[in-house]
Formats: sequence, structure tokens, C-alpha cells
Amino acid sequence: MSGRVSRKMERLDNGRRGLVRRWKDIWMVLSGSRLYFFRSNDGAQSEAQQQHLVNSAGGPDTGSQQSLASGGSGRPAMSIQTIVPLREGVAIVDAAYKKYPHVFRILAGDGSQVLIKAPNDDAVAEWMARINCAAAFKTMEIERRTADASSAATSQQTEAQRSEQRAQLLETKLATLDEDLNAIDDRLERSLRLFKQLVAMVPLTRQGRTRTVQYASAARERLKELYMSEQRLTCYKDVLELDLAIEYELGGHIAFGAQE
Repeated sequence: MSGRVSRKMERLDNGRRGLVRRWKDIWMVLSGSRLYFFRSNDGAQSEAQQQHLVNSAGGPDTGSQQSLASGGSGRPAMSIQTIVPLREGVAIVDAAYKKYPHVFRILAGDGSQVLIKAPNDDAVAEWMARINCAAAFKTMEIERRTADASSAATSQQTEAQRSEQRAQLLETKLATLDEDLNAIDDRLERSLRLFKQLVAMVPLTRQGRTRTVQYASAARERLKELYMSEQRLTCYKDVLELDLAIEYELGGHIAFGAQE
């Protein structure tokens, strides 16, 4: 998937606020488990050129810059400005952001955060669905279902076995997600209780008030981190549950065909 959007780098991969935090028009490409940010005018280049550049940007999921020479076309070289890894990442709607419409936030696994402004609500929904699907499968280490899974070259019995194995893997991953979500819920409850206690405290000394404010600020940040982790895992769970339902349906059809 690719398209023209605007982006704003909120945090870098070290978790610090970006030095240049302004909106910038870009051409965004989702390929595999990475997002690639091109210059906005690179959207006029052919998809073949974009894909060639994406394929050449191999290696670890870290930000880098690659370029593709223009050759004799007279066009400027294409360049990847940023690569955003989606492992341990998620795209969410930031309810606290009110300045512009059609904006969602990408929390990358490397600690960076990017605000993306899409043309309309439909584009927001499609980008978020595709990004979260890619992030869920990459993070949970599940291969995506191939389009030719039921090809004539594969026997129905073999395909039924493959479908059953994949369904079992999805069930195992979902059980793990449930355990992780329960643990996060417990930590959220404890952190929220601590934060409320700190807010309610009225220290008598200036030093005590300063420390209380510092502790409350740290507790607030911890609550934000836990809440984002909960959103991320809940998103993964939704993706895997939907995929499991599809696997059950496909498996039923395959098993029925094998019996015939």
C-alpha cells in the first residue's frame, strides 16, 4: 500500500522528542513489516522504482537513507528518508490530539512515534488496518496466509493439515496475549492507585511537595506506557482472532472437500 500523507516526527528512536517537529508532506509505502517514507514528489515515480528501492534497503529495521539514481530520465533521484519498523509497533487513534482531523499515531518498536495525517477517514481506517495487521503478524511471528494456499498443486488433505497447524499456532499465540493482557491490567490498576494517592497527598514542606510532583509525573508516564502497551496487545489480539476465524472457515471448507 502506498499514498501521499503528511507526517510529524513526535519522538525519535531513542524516545526523545524530535528536533524538527513540523508537518511534512511525504509519500508513504507499506512493504512487509516496514513503513518507508519518501519525499512527497517521489510519488510520481513508478511503483517498480519504489519497490526496487525498498528491496535494496535490506538489513535491520532501523532508519536509514537510500537513493535510486534517476538515470537518463532527468528526474531527481528517489530517496528513502526514513524507515519505520513495525515489529512491536501499533497504529492508534490519539484521542488527545485535536488540532487536525484524520490523524493517527504510529508507535514503533524502536521507541519512535510518528503522527500521520491522511486525506480522509477512509484512508485513516485502511492505513491503520494494514499497519496493525503487518505489526501483529511480525511481532507474533506468524506467517501470513498466502493467496494461493488452496492451489491445485497442493492436495486438499495436505492443505487441511496446514490449516489445522496454523489454527493451533494462532490459538497458542492468543492464549499468550491473554496472559500478557491480564498482567498489564494488574499493573495498570496498581499504577493508577499509586498515582491517585500521590495526587491526593499534601506535603507540608517544599522539598516534600517537589518530590511528590516528581513521583506523580513518573507515575503518569508509567500509566501512559502501560496503556499504550495494552492498546498494542489488544490490537494484536483482534487481528489474530479475525485471522483464526478465517482459518476455521477455510479449514472447514477444505475438510469438507477432502471428505468428498
